[in-house]
Amino acid sequence: MQFFGVKYDAFSNYLVYPVRDINGNIVNIGGRTLDPNYKEKKMRKYTYFKKWGGQMNVVYGLFENMESIRLKNEVILFEGMKSVMIARGFGYKNCGAILTSHLNSAQMRILAKLGVRVVFALDKEIVTISARALYFQFVKLMREHGYDNVRFHDLRHIAASDMNRLGIPDKVAAERGGWATTYTMRAVYQHAFSADREMADDLINEYYTNLFSGESHSQITEYDSKDDAHF
Repeated sequence: MQFFGVKYDAFSNYLVYPVRDINGNIVNIGGRTLDPNYKEKKMRKYTYFKKWGGQMNVVYGLFENMESIRLKNEVILFEGMKSVMIARGFGYKNCGAILTSHLNSAQMRILAKLGVRVVFALDKEIVTISARALYFQFVKLMREHGYDNVRFHDLRHIAASDMNRLGIPDKVAAERGGWATTYTMRAVYQHAFSADREMADDLINEYYTNLFSGESHSQITEYDSKDDAHF
């Protein structure tokens, strides 16, 4: 807990800890009660020095665990800060906490900019959501940010095509996308982008235009009927 700057307040029997943003700035001070009977006493399990003033725009532990998150290219998300600390004690140093029961749009933007794989390890009592309801939430979020409707499955095609365009080795791309073999990824999920096709067309057209122009006539090998024997 020392790594996260946690202190013990004997007066309130709370663990007190700084909440930092992704740049390391302290944006709040949090407290977690150690009283096992906090529910019966109608006490809050977690409390904060100041109100968040809207959406909670921080993911706890990202700054402290950034080195491991970057190294693994993955972040494991819990609900509470205690889980982040316990996980680090067991060697899982690429963790963060959303400090609530659900991920909000501000936290989604933080994770999107981070650009790593996100693994959710939320509490069991979290309310479940149907695939249909999740999809409509996804569509709503995309519309709010000015994007056309895209299916969840379409994202796999986009990811595979982007990795191919960036020159990422097939084996690495297949592992990231969860494909058992590179064949399925290449045959089904990887596509050529319109801009790439147009660039290829321009290059090929330019090549043959130069090849058959008068200036490049010396580069053309004249066809001779006696060469038919080679075919």
